[in-house]
Amino acid sequence: HIPTEYWQALTSKLKQKIMIPEDRRLFQIGETFGSRELIGSYVGSGLLDGQFDFNLYFDSRSVFALDNGSFEDMSVSINESFSYYGWQHKMGNITGNHDLPRFISLAGGAVRFDEDAQAAGWERVVDVGKDNAYQKLSSLTAFIMTIPGVPVIYYGDEIGLPGAGDPDSRRMMKFDSLKPLEDQTKTIASALTDLRNNRLELIYGSFDELIVSPKTWAYSRSYFNSHSIIVFNKDSIAQTIEFPLPAYFKASRFKNHFGQDFKIENGMFSATLKPWSFEIITSE
Repeated sequence: HIPTEYWQALTSKLKQKIMIPEDRRLFQIGETFGSRELIGSYVGSGLLDGQFDFNLYFDSRSVFALDNGSFEDMSVSINESFSYYGWQHKMGNITGNHDLPRFISLAGGAVRFDEDAQAAGWERVVDVGKDNAYQKLSSLTAFIMTIPGVPVIYYGDEIGLPGAGDPDSRRMMKFDSLKPLEDQTKTIASALTDLRNNRLELIYGSFDELIVSPKTWAYSRSYFNSHSIIVFNKDSIAQTIEFPLPAYFKASRFKNHFGQDFKIENGMFSATLKPWSFEIITSE
């Protein structure tokens, strides 16, 4: 609903009046619901730097929240985003949005995917639902922190703030008296943010899928000699994930960051992940 000419004029004036004379870097990110083609039409030289990738979010929301969601669908979706926006882009990878029901309430079953989420917020008090929703939310956060693009945590998702549709998704932020699961979720989000900020491969690195199945997924990010392996299990039971490592990984030593054991023998990677969990292994 905002003409393209507006963004062109705004970006031009920002460069002329602020960025160039003050030697400042500004970042513009937008919000447009629609196809990847429509969303991407607002991004480019003289326009926005990026936009929220709603199509990737809707797919990741279904896969991480719903037990019958498949990582194979997630693989298709992220590769479609790459085909539109490139392998290195500044699109926003989000955990949620003020116009939508909170991810954690969908994942916990407190809000159904097939109901009017806005009406639900007026008709009843919406909480988290099942406790495993916190683990599902942490997996979603791990996903957005380890893929190309710009990770965007919607306020409250770092602790698992619940809510139905707008305006219930805009509750006051909770800063203290956190429940144990909220505090744990915040600790994980903080650790993920630190990894993202300090591992160049998670910012600039290549993206390679290592294995994908309906319940498990693994991919790697590499930047020169820095490597990360990201592994997910969305099943309700523990799963052992095995796959051959790329040849350029074999000279590296690795460590885990979220307490789940792994081993590398004869070029094969193996890890047993708890239900609804993830692990990030980085080169030393």
